[in-house]
Amino acid sequence: MELISPQGGKIMVYDKERCICDMIRNRKKTDPQIFTQAVKSYFASKERDNIRLMEYAKKFHIEEKVQEYMEIL
Repeated sequence: MELISPQGGKIMVYDKERCICDMIRNRKKTDPQIFTQAVKSYFASKERDNIRLMEYAKKFHIEEKVQEYMEIL
């Protein structure tokens, strides 16, 4: 995604769905408390985009893992 920084410049950032997929992919390298809090917060949010999340999951070959979290949470 492209956002405008506080100083007015354009910057490239990951969206929430990409960050969640990265966390799921690298969950063994992530602090368990941070991982749990991030995943729970994302799936509790009304602003989540499940379609985009599954598109990323498909690209990263983690559809089954993401689907498990979606069912649980």
